[in-house]
Amino acid sequence: MLRNASRWLLTLLVGAGAFYGAEYLTTQHSLHEAVPYAATAIAAVVTWLVSGRVLAAARDTLAFPTEDSPAAPPAVQARPAMFVRTPPATPAPTAKTSCGCPSPEPGKSTVIARNARMSVVAFGEDNGSFTVQVTARVSGSEFKGPGGLRGKLEALEGIKWEHPKNLGSEGRQMNGRVHAAVYARVAAALKQLAERVS
Repeated sequence: MLRNASRWLLTLLVGAGAFYGAEYLTTQHSLHEAVPYAATAIAAVVTWLVSGRVLAAARDTLAFPTEDSPAAPPAVQARPAMFVRTPPATPAPTAKTSCGCPSPEPGKSTVIARNARMSVVAFGEDNGSFTVQVTARVSGSEFKGPGGLRGKLEALEGIKWEHPKNLGSEGRQMNGRVHAAVYARVAAALKQLAERVS
């Protein structure tokens, strides 16, 4: 409630300043009499839109724990301490997943599945996550249509996909990021999906 009150107050002050400034310019330069009202409306709308993000950032930045509230807000608690690096939670570099394919080491890759129509390759990242690259030789309707490959890939949980690339005659390509904690499950699901596409 306080945040909206401060937004309203800020909007009111900026709108009033814009009105009186535009009214002064209108009398000095013989502008149309509607200029102060238009300037007030524009300034108020812009202030309202911008102040939401600015005040939210200020609130997150200035939220310190007090004796009354020993726990900081969740946004502050989630941030790691400065200059403290925690080791990434990755499985052993050569650990086999449930699909039988090894987890790639950082900077290296491993093939999860490959057939005539689809290949799935995982790349190990330095931060412990994995990038998965799916290349499929399918038509546009097989890729985007109802029940298409894109919808099936995006329905997999635990992977965040980038926008797909059209490789022309080579088919379509999608890249996604997977956290180490769910890599085995995602790799097994991708391998099953590749077997159905073949």
